[in-house]
Amino acid sequence: MVRPERVTALGLAVSLVLLALIGVQSFRQIKRVASAARDVELESSVIAHVERLVSYVKDAETGQRGFLITGEDGYLAPYRKARAGVFEQETILRELTAGDAEQQQRLDGLEHLITARLAELRNTIDLSRQSGFGAARRMIRKDRGKHLMDAIRDTAGRMVEAEAALVDERQHTRTAASELSARSVGFASALAFALLAAATIALQRNAGKRERALADLRAARAETEASAREQARSLALLETFMKGAPVGMAFTDAEFRFVHVNDAIAAINGVPAKEHIGRTVEEVVPQFWPVVGPRYRRIMETGEAIVGMEVSGFAASVPGDRRHWLVS
Repeated sequence: MVRPERVTALGLAVSLVLLALIGVQSFRQIKRVASAARDVELESSVIAHVERLVSYVKDAETGQRGFLITGEDGYLAPYRKARAGVFEQETILRELTAGDAEQQQRLDGLEHLITARLAELRNTIDLSRQSGFGAARRMIRKDRGKHLMDAIRDTAGRMVEAEAALVDERQHTRTAASELSARSVGFASALAFALLAAATIALQRNAGKRERALADLRAARAETEASAREQARSLALLETFMKGAPVGMAFTDAEFRFVHVNDAIAAINGVPAKEHIGRTVEEVVPQFWPVVGPRYRRIMETGEAIVGMEVSGFAASVPGDRRHWLVS
């Protein structure tokens, strides 16, 4: 007959092993989640800089049009600023995509198209100075600039799509890692408690030994809860890390009132984070509500997520500067 002491010792030993496995598994999953979060930050940064690069090209076009219409050099300020901005954004994107051969190839093509477009803008400006607006207009009507801009948008769009697909993949990896960690901890904890309960039942015939076994059970349970709290603290640290990402994030309730926002979305909206809380999306960013409002309601009605919706408009943080965002 198996002695109760041995049953207790075996149950405790197996439980401790399971607790150790819980700790190792949780640590691995947290590392995977953190790695995925860093990748999401990088890919989101690439998307932002691609959009900024295209925006500079549009600014250059604006400066050119202003000069051609008025003939005054003062209208070329956006054009000159955009040329410097284009070089800066291309340099940043070259560094951010250094490990992605396909994106580097797309960036090569994009740089070539932008160089050609800026040269075409420069040629029309020079032609207008030398031969007048009519000559520049005839050159513009050949549509070479339009074709170049269409190609720029297409190439930039493919870069953004590639990064957005990677963001989705990282988000899936992070979700899967979190779910696997939760299932593993839950199963191992349940099994550990089951073994300890079995050890307790085996000691029911011996009152003194049963009391000691119950004490061991409480200690093991406390250790399990401590392990769970430690995991919760680790996940909280990860959440803090995500708040530092340059991607705007916000949570609303069923009435579309903000319950939590990060600093990035607060900066985009031009409203302090704490002043979002309790206010509706329509109250904070009324200029975007006609576009995003119907999507919000559809999500509430169907439960289906919306990913990669393009939104354009004027951010309160930069009045008069039209911006473009990908909203999920």
